[in-house]
Amino acid sequence: MINIMTSAVIEAIRANNKPLAYKWALELVRPENRSQISEKYKAKIENIARKPERKEPEESKTDCPFCKEMVPEYQLNCKRCLNQIPFCIASGKHVIASEICFCPECKFPANISYFKKLLSSEKTCPLCNKEIDVDLLKEAGDGALAQLKNLR
Repeated sequence: MINIMTSAVIEAIRANNKPLAYKWALELVRPENRSQISEKYKAKIENIARKPERKEPEESKTDCPFCKEMVPEYQLNCKRCLNQIPFCIASGKHVIASEICFCPECKFPANISYFKKLLSSEKTCPLCNKEIDVDLLKEAGDGALAQLKNLR
């Protein structure tokens, strides 16, 4: 249990989620847990527990590909135009109009920058598992919105 909470603190710090790191650090410094903390992480965890970070990190927003309303990156529906926004198969975020490309094999949308980054390490589409040549990826351009509407 202590190792899992220690990992949670470390990963929360790496993800820049200080409120979550603070929450688990407080659990670890309780008298019944404190003696079981690894010496390697003890000082760091105690420092985190001393400095509360109460503000949740705000999720960044990007524009809806249909109406340009600013929408949180991981939200897949737009409250303004009521469209469902397809997600990027490489990042899990919603697609952005200026970045849309389609997998040459399964024709599913992705943000081209994330897809290229993913293919630089994995070489296969995460959805269809087929090997993709990065050179085949092209931004969809103006016709992308029509293709996105057909996905719904």
